[in-house]
Amino acid sequence: MTPALQFCEQCGAKAPQDAGFCEECGTALVSTGFTNFTNVRELFHQAQSIAPEKLESWLAEHCAGNAALHAELRGMLSPSAQNSFLQQPASPPSSPPASPRPAQAQQIIGNYRLLRELGRGGMGVVYLAVRDDGTFRKNVALKLLLRDQVTQEFVLRFKQERQVVAALDHPNIARILDGGDAPDGMPYYVMEYVEGLPLDQYCDHQRLSLSGRVKVFQDVCRAVHYLHQNLIVHRDLKPANILVSLDGVVKLLDFGIAKVVGAVSLSSPDLTSAQGRPMTPTYASPEQLQGATTLHKTSDIYSLGVILYRLLTGRSPWQDLDDKIAKLSSRTDPPLPSANIREDLKTKPESTAQLRRAMMGGLDSIVLMAMRYDPKERYQSSLDFAADLQQFLDGQAVTAHHDSVAGRSIKLFRRKRTAIAVLAGFLLLGGFGAWQWHRVELQKQEVAAREARLHGLLDQLEARPDLNAPLPPPGEATAKAVEARTKDIRQLKKAFASDFTAAVASHPGPSPERDALLERGVRYLDRLRVSSPPDAGLGLELADAYQQLALLRENTAGPSGRQAALETYGKASEVLGGVCAAYPDNAAAKRRLERVNARLTAMKGVRPVVAAVAVVPEIPQLPKPSPLGTVTPVVKTTVVITPVPKTPVIAGPVAPTPIPVAPPPLAPTTPQRSVVRLPPGESAELEDRLVSVASKAATAEQTVDPIRKNLERTGQTMNADTSGALMNMHSRLTQARREIDAGNAAAAREALAAADAYATKALKSMGR
Repeated sequence: MTPALQFCEQCGAKAPQDAGFCEECGTALVSTGFTNFTNVRELFHQAQSIAPEKLESWLAEHCAGNAALHAELRGMLSPSAQNSFLQQPASPPSSPPASPRPAQAQQIIGNYRLLRELGRGGMGVVYLAVRDDGTFRKNVALKLLLRDQVTQEFVLRFKQERQVVAALDHPNIARILDGGDAPDGMPYYVMEYVEGLPLDQYCDHQRLSLSGRVKVFQDVCRAVHYLHQNLIVHRDLKPANILVSLDGVVKLLDFGIAKVVGAVSLSSPDLTSAQGRPMTPTYASPEQLQGATTLHKTSDIYSLGVILYRLLTGRSPWQDLDDKIAKLSSRTDPPLPSANIREDLKTKPESTAQLRRAMMGGLDSIVLMAMRYDPKERYQSSLDFAADLQQFLDGQAVTAHHDSVAGRSIKLFRRKRTAIAVLAGFLLLGGFGAWQWHRVELQKQEVAAREARLHGLLDQLEARPDLNAPLPPPGEATAKAVEARTKDIRQLKKAFASDFTAAVASHPGPSPERDALLERGVRYLDRLRVSSPPDAGLGLELADAYQQLALLRENTAGPSGRQAALETYGKASEVLGGVCAAYPDNAAAKRRLERVNARLTAMKGVRPVVAAVAVVPEIPQLPKPSPLGTVTPVVKTTVVITPVPKTPVIAGPVAPTPIPVAPPPLAPTTPQRSVVRLPPGESAELEDRLVSVASKAATAEQTVDPIRKNLERTGQTMNADTSGALMNMHSRLTQARREIDAGNAAAAREALAAADAYATKALKSMGR
C-alpha cells in the first residue's frame, strides 16, 4: 500500500504523512501560528534556560503530546532561529527571493508592529502583528503584497477587492479591520487574528463525530452563501483557508485573492495557482482547471464538496493531481466516500465500519452531487447544500441521489407499469393542453409587444420638431434635412417589415389595432411629404414606404383594406411622377413608376396612370420644373399621362408636392439596349410575391438573430443547416429581383419559391 504523502507549503516537496519537517528546505510541516501565542512565548522563555541535553525530555513533558506546539518550539530553539522570534527557515536556493525587508520584530507598518510570519504565497505574505500605537494592544493578522512578483494591475485589483470585502459582516468570515499602504508602496489589509486550526485538523484534533463534522461544515456553507449573496466567488476554498477557533467558531479567510500569478507547475496539489489562475488544483473545479474566464458560485460548490469528502474520509478523492485530471477527462466519479475512509480517522464514538454504514446512500449522494462535472447538475447554492445535509442529519430523504434519473425511472417503471402508463397518458394530454394554452398566451404577448414598439416609434417620429416646420432654403440645411428624413423613413420601413409582419404571422386575420397602425404610418408619410425638400433619393424612399404600407393594407387590413391600398398606391404613384418630372434621367424612378401603375391597373384603380415612354434621343436640354401631373420633354425619355378610361375617380386628399429643383445639364447619351418588359398584370403579381417572401424572410431573420447572438456570447455557432437555409434564402431573393428586372417571369417564380422554402426551413428549425 502506498504510504500517505503531504506537501511542503514552502517549496512543494513531497514528504511522508507523519514527517514533522521538510527534508528539502527544513520548513515545519505541522501547521504553526495557530497555537496559543501566550503559551508559546512563556514556554520559549523557560526553554532557553534548559540545558541542551535535557531539552528534548523537557519539551516532551511540557508539550503533553501537542505535536504542533512541540514542532513550533523546536523550530524557535534551533540554532538557525536563535536570532529572531518564530522565524521561518530559509527557502531553498531555487525559490524566488522575497523583497528585502528589515527585521520582522522591528518593522512597523502603519500602527502595527510585525511579530512573525504566519504564511506565505507567491506574491503575498501574512504576518502576526500587534497594534502598538499607544492607544491599545491587539493581535491582528496583516496581509502584505510582495513587490517583486506583483504587477500594477494586480495592485489596483487588490485595493478594489479590499474595499469590497471590507463591507462584509458575517460571524463566520474574518473581518477586515484596517488597510493602507506600506512604506514601500505595497498595499496591505489587517484582519482579525484567529487562534485556531485549519478545518480538517480541527475535526481530527477534536475527534468530532460524523454529525459533528457535518454541523461544522454547515457553518462553512452559510459563510460561503453570504459571499455569494454579495456577488463574491471565493475561488480558493480549502481547509487551510477555513480556520476553527479554540471555541469552535468557523472563520473563512483569504477569499477572492489569488496567491500566485505566473507559470507554476501543477505537480504539487497544494500550490495556489495554475498557469496564472488563482486556485488550488486539488480543490479546484473542472471549469477552473480548464481555464474558464468567468466562474460562478457553482465552482465554489464543487470545492465545498471536495472539502466535505476530506472531512468525512480523511482522504482526498483522488490519489494525486494526475489521477484527478484523468478522471475528469473521462467523466468518472471519484470513489464513494463510504468506501474510501481512512482506517485511522480520529472520530468518536463511531468506528470505521459504523462510519461506512452511516455514510452509505444519503451522504455519499450529497457529496458526489456537489462534485458533479457539469455545474448545472450540482447544488445551485451552498444554502441548498447545507439544507440537504440537514435532511440527512434529521433522518429524512435527501434531494441528491447517486443513481441516474434514467436508472431510477427504469426501476420504478418495472414495478408500476400499468399505473405509470395511465398516469403518463393523462399527464401527456394535460401537458399538451397546457403547452398549447401557454403558446397562445405567449403569441398574444409577443404581438402586443411588437405593436407597442411600432406605436412608440411613430410617437417618436411624429414628435420631431422639424416635421411641421417650413421648408429650409437650398444649401447645407437642405442636405441635412434630406439626410434626416431619409433616415426616419428607413427606420419606419424596417419596423413595419419586422415587427408588423411578425405580429401578423403570429396572429393572422383582421385587427383594428393593426389597421390603426397602418393609418398612422400613412398619415406620417403624408406630413413628411409636405415638409420635405425636393430630392430624388428622398422621393424614392418615400414612394417605397407608401408601396410597403399599401401592400400591407391590401393583405392584412379588414373589408376597407382594398380601398385604402388603392389610395396609398396612388400616393406612391404621385410621388414617383413628381420625381420623374424633375429628374427625367432617373431610370430607377421610371421603373418603379411603371410597376406602381401596373399594380393600380391590375387592381382596377381609377387614378391617372403616369407612364414612362422611350423616344428617340433629342438635342440635350434642361427640363423645366413642373408641378405634379405635368411633364417636360427631355433627352431620351418623355413622361406622358395616360388616363384609365371608364372608371370613377377615387376621392381623397392629395398632399401638395414641393417644386423640385432643376437637375444639372445632361451629358450626351448613347443608345441603350432594349429590355424585355413583363405585362403589367404579371409584373405586379411578381412584385407582390417578392414583397410577401421578403417579409417572411425578415421574420425568419428576426427569429434567428437573438438565438445566434446568444450562441456567440457563449462561444458556440449556429446549426449549419439553419445558417445554410438563411444564406440560400437571401441568395434566391436577390436572384428573383434580378429575374424580375430582366423580364424573366419563369425564373423569377422559381427563385421566389426556393426563397420561400428556405425561409420556412429556417423558421421550423427555431420551432416556429
